[in-house]
Amino acid sequence: MRIALVVAAALLGPATAHASGGGIPVANWGGNGATAPGRAFTYIVLPSGRGSLVQAVHREGGAVDRWKHLPRRYGAPVAAYDGAMTGLSADGRVLVLAEIPAVYPVRRTRLLVLRATNFEELGRFSLPGPYTVTAISPHGRYVYLRRLTAPNRDPLRSELVVLDRAEPGAPRAIAGELTARPSARVSDGRWAYTLFQRDRSWVEGLDTVTQATRRWEVPGLRGNDLVKPRLDGELLHVGTLTLRP
Repeated sequence: MRIALVVAAALLGPATAHASGGGIPVANWGGNGATAPGRAFTYIVLPSGRGSLVQAVHREGGAVDRWKHLPRRYGAPVAAYDGAMTGLSADGRVLVLAEIPAVYPVRRTRLLVLRATNFEELGRFSLPGPYTVTAISPHGRYVYLRRLTAPNRDPLRSELVVLDRAEPGAPRAIAGELTARPSARVSDGRWAYTLFQRDRSWVEGLDTVTQATRRWEVPGLRGNDLVKPRLDGELLHVGTLTLRP
C-alpha cells in the first residue's frame, strides 16, 4: 500500500491531455483522476507493467483505499485541454475508463466499465475509430463521447454521441458536428459545460440525463484566450461573462 500511495501522490498534478492525432484529448495516466462533486474518492490510473493500476484515492489526504490491476493500458478520460477528467458517475458507483492509444491514427476505442465501489467489471465496449469520453450520466447508464468525424483531414472536427449501456449498440449522435478545441470543462454532476474555441469561443452545456444540449456564445474571448469555466451555485462564470443555465 505504501508504494501505491507514494506513486499516486506524486501524480496528483494536472494531466497532460494527449490528443487523437492532434485533435481532442483522450485518456491519460495520473492527473487529478476521475471524480464527481461531493464524492470522497478520486480514481487515478497508473502504468503497471504492460497494463495499468486503478486506485481509489481519498480526495482529502491522498490515502489509497483500494486498487486493482488491469490487463490493458487504460486511463481516466480527459475531457478538455485544461486537464479536466471525467469517468465517474455522480452517484459514485460507475467508473468508465478508456484505453490509452498506442498508435495513431486510432483505429479502435476500447472502454472499460467498473463498479467503483469494488472494481467489479460491469462491461466492455470496443468502438471502431477514434472517440473520447466527455461525460457520464448521474447513474452511469449513458456514456457521452465525441467521435472524430474526419481525423485525417481535420482532427478538431467531431460530433457528440451517446452510448446507452442498457441498450448495447452503436453510439447515437445527439448533436451536429463542430470544429473546435475543447479548452476547458466543469460539471455539477448532471450538467457538463465545455468551453470550445477556434476562431471564436462558446460554451456547450450538456444535460447528461435528458441528452439535451445548449450553447452560449462568449463574445470578446479570442480562440487563444484560455479561461476555465466556474460554477457558483446556479451561475456559470466564463471569463467576464456570467450565465444562468
